[in-house]
Amino acid sequence: NKHVILGLIFLKYMSDTFEEHRAKVIAEEDDYAGANAIDPDECKTENVFWVSAVARWLYQFRLGVALHLLPRWLAS
Repeated sequence: NKHVILGLIFLKYMSDTFEEHRAKVIAEEDDYAGANAIDPDECKTENVFWVSAVARWLYQFRLGVALHLLPRWLAS
């Protein structure tokens, strides 16, 4: 269904943008010295969606792979 695909594309975009912003804050690049990397208000000022750890793309991808492989693992 196209709505599912569009949602996944948006989640990927949000996660990538958030991770890029988070990396800049952690590296204290540009004007980010002393900023908190996981502060939702910090993201708002940069027009970046704050994404919780369990909603990020990598977490969801790993969860999907684990759920896909779980029946095989239980069968062996």
